Amino acid sequence: MSEPKYTPGPWTYGPAHNYTGFWIAPIHTLPTLAAVQLVNKHNVTVECFNFPGKTEANARLIAKCPEMLEMLKKLVTCDCSLNPKGGFILRLPRSMESELIALIREAEGE
Repeated sequence: MSEPKYTPGPWTYGPAHNYTGFWIAPIHTLPTLAAVQLVNKHNVTVECFNFPGKTEANARLIAKCPEMLEMLKKLVTCDCSLNPKGGFILRLPRSMESELIALIREAEGE
């Protein structure tokens, strides 16, 4: 696997003290990765900060989070069985496999 274009995780978040919103940052470094401001109950703004060479990739990854969450919800409903050698075997419908691969490529900017 190649090195990710985005800032590696894990990430964390917390309340922003200077406005109504939240910040997102890598756990082991303090610079803020992005700030989410609640403009009103229907709108938010997201500002991605300068992580050299990773800002656009970070924004792309954040933008794909809702779709990734929906895909995870679908995955937990898939047929799963216990492998006799340990672990689980997950059976994905072909259409879901294609969706999953496309989502990963989009999130990684490919």
